[in-house]
Amino acid sequence: MRHSSIRYTLPLGVALAAAACRTPAAGTVKEADAPAAAPAIPDAPGAAPAEALPPIPDAPGGGQETAEAASTPGLELGETRFVDADGKVEDFWIGELVKASDQTVAGLKASTGSARRSAHSKAHGCVLGTFTPNPDRPADARVGVFAQDASHPVWIRFSNAQPRVQADTLPDGRGMAMKIVGVDGPKLLTGHEASNAVDFAFVSGPVFPVADVKEYLGLQQNAVRYLATHPRAGFLAAELAARVMKNPLLGTYWSMGAYKLGDRAVKFSTRPCAGPFSNLPLTLSPNFLREAMVRQLTTQGKEACFQFGVQFQKDPKAMPVENPSVEWRESPTLISRVERAITGNDPSSPFVPLATIKIPPQTFATAAQDSFCERLSYNPWRTLAAHRPLGNLMRARLKVYQASLRERMSENQTAVVSDDLTGTAADVGK
Repeated sequence: MRHSSIRYTLPLGVALAAAACRTPAAGTVKEADAPAAAPAIPDAPGAAPAEALPPIPDAPGGGQETAEAASTPGLELGETRFVDADGKVEDFWIGELVKASDQTVAGLKASTGSARRSAHSKAHGCVLGTFTPNPDRPADARVGVFAQDASHPVWIRFSNAQPRVQADTLPDGRGMAMKIVGVDGPKLLTGHEASNAVDFAFVSGPVFPVADVKEYLGLQQNAVRYLATHPRAGFLAAELAARVMKNPLLGTYWSMGAYKLGDRAVKFSTRPCAGPFSNLPLTLSPNFLREAMVRQLTTQGKEACFQFGVQFQKDPKAMPVENPSVEWRESPTLISRVERAITGNDPSSPFVPLATIKIPPQTFATAAQDSFCERLSYNPWRTLAAHRPLGNLMRARLKVYQASLRERMSENQTAVVSDDLTGTAADVGK
């Protein structure tokens, strides 16, 4: 499978990695960091408070060790609770990550006047499509959103990974967050059990630069120092930063972290249905990714299409759920071929298509839809039990995403879009 990204040479990618992973603290973000950024997002006409934010349990932290919090999910499918060499438990580090997220949102508010997401702040646009399970999907994958053949509307937000709004020409990861609408059944996210939506959040690389919540906090606190003193993390960050995307509608995205699919551990990915053939414009504007989407969906009136695939875990050691910095190999490597010859075991696992996402031609680059997009919330824990996220970093996302949402909605004095979406253009006015 060819990807819709090209790569810088590795030395240049390493040099740029710190910039791509850097998270600003309060008061450190400057307007100059966002040259010619996406247009300001006004309130949608007639927007009313759509939903009160559910209370978020206080995350442990504050420099003290704690026992496992009652709100922390239980363990499944080979998960283990993270404890560092000094005995500090997972919830301590998650609490520190929540505080770092709050500082980032506050810093963005103080410096730019708007409290944005603590990651994936700049949206290229939110578009409406359809999510349809493939008729030939495997029998053991027919659970959750893949159980029935029926199509569902899906709201998709394409973004840059940085917390600051910066030019698309700068190296960065890219995001694809999906909200599949009209899915029955109780959801795992506290306060959103009755939601009719299931969320997935993907990034334009197969692995995360760090292995666990403690390492992630180090990266968030001082990316330059951390990457300089942790060569493997620096290499993986460079790999992610060095992927130059031409058009978000032609990109390949991965879940990075693991999920359940029924009673199996898996990872997910989305890939363009056709070959990712797209030329970069001769002159790149600061918002060329949004412009590429407008050109395809609005100006040219061309549909976009993705295959939503699953990768089944075959070997828990070679494909761990607690370390998202380890790539689950899609095809055999030289070492795995030798292993297969000796043991008959092959830990590689190709992605299997499960569903098709189609995004029809549409006009999405409007002030009202941008405002709607900003007030949408995505959380991988807004999902069915059949798709429960796995691993310590995925457990951290449960609280960090809630904290980021709470902080930016409070700072901006706006309400999150209702969980009760219709999957139509009428949602934009909510």
